Amino acid sequence: SADDRWRDMALDGETLSRLEPARLLELLCDISPDISRALWDFLRFCNPGYECTAMVKGKAANDKVQVQLDAMLALFKTRHGSFDVPLSRLFIGAFLRGAFSAELILDKTGKRVLDLATPDPASFRFMQYNDADYGLIWRLGQWQNGVWKSLHNYETIRYLPIDPLPGSPYGRALAAPALFTTIFLLGLMHDLRRVIAQQGYPRIDLTVNMEKLEASMPEDLAEDATAQRAWLAAIMTEIKSVYADMQPDDAYVHSDVITVGRPVGAVDSSSLGAISGIIQSLERQTVRALKTMPLLMGITDGVSEANANRQWEMHAA
Repeated sequence: SADDRWRDMALDGETLSRLEPARLLELLCDISPDISRALWDFLRFCNPGYECTAMVKGKAANDKVQVQLDAMLALFKTRHGSFDVPLSRLFIGAFLRGAFSAELILDKTGKRVLDLATPDPASFRFMQYNDADYGLIWRLGQWQNGVWKSLHNYETIRYLPIDPLPGSPYGRALAAPALFTTIFLLGLMHDLRRVIAQQGYPRIDLTVNMEKLEASMPEDLAEDATAQRAWLAAIMTEIKSVYADMQPDDAYVHSDVITVGRPVGAVDSSSLGAISGIIQSLERQTVRALKTMPLLMGITDGVSEANANRQWEMHAA
């Protein structure tokens, strides 16, 4: 699961060199609050509800064809629980993989629809072929058990790329630009948590005056450096044990060799004051990378109503 992978790999700045981007995006959908929220909104906007009508050349088909379409949708609902499931998978492929891909599953006769499969667009590959009429063209296929399987002649299989680069048949994932900033932000929060846990919380400050302690050292240890270190270590261990065993209402009685200072920690404006600005900057970059709006990501709480309306209109459009 994503949670197990997070613990095993401790996603940080080196994650980009350890994982393929496609696999990393899958993990971040369940780990990153930003990518998870952007995907959630994207799916709800892409599928706010639908009506399925059979069409022939731009006009509504007859009732017989509509009945067949309704029966096919009812079959999909039986297979998946809801037709929204394959639809959401198609849009997830667009968001994370940069392409829509689907395969219509037919029975052995090729006349009856059994299912609408939504394979991972990342599983498709293209190879160049020299066509007699077109020259070099790309043909769709897959590597199946180490063997190339050409799929370009299958009319039931479709791969529709989103904004492919010139000369490339592959689509471009909408969420891909957010990888770096998201990993940076998660790694920063992970490291910050460790800093706060180790140094941030106020802790008691005990100071041992080594000169006074050495003055009280037994005379028979004066010429034995090893024994001196052992004696000092035993004193320090005793101090730690006594303090660790104290109850909340106990008084710490000690000699003037020990000085008890005020609790100290690293969490203050001088040490961690810049963290807030770094996080805000990363969040703004992530919003742009995920093609969403600050309003939807909840990072513009003080925005005016007019600005909020424009953001909503642009995103909905």
